[in-house]
Amino acid sequence: MLVALGQVVGILADYLRWLGSAFTSTDSVECVDDQAAIQKAQQVVNGHDVELWERDRSIVRFSHDDQQIGQS
Repeated sequence: MLVALGQVVGILADYLRWLGSAFTSTDSVECVDDQAAIQKAQQVVNGHDVELWERDRSIVRFSHDDQQIGQS
């Protein structure tokens, strides 16, 4: 969660990339809400499984074939 002057202004989410059972990389993305973060995570699937997290909260998981397979 991003906070400015006591107001929530967005989220800082991390997406994790997997190839099979091997972790390949992580990146952070700053978004206004979960939906915006989900849209950005969808763009990086490209043959990898992708998990989107905000700290310890799982937001969504995509399989490598572009299928959304879970959302919290």
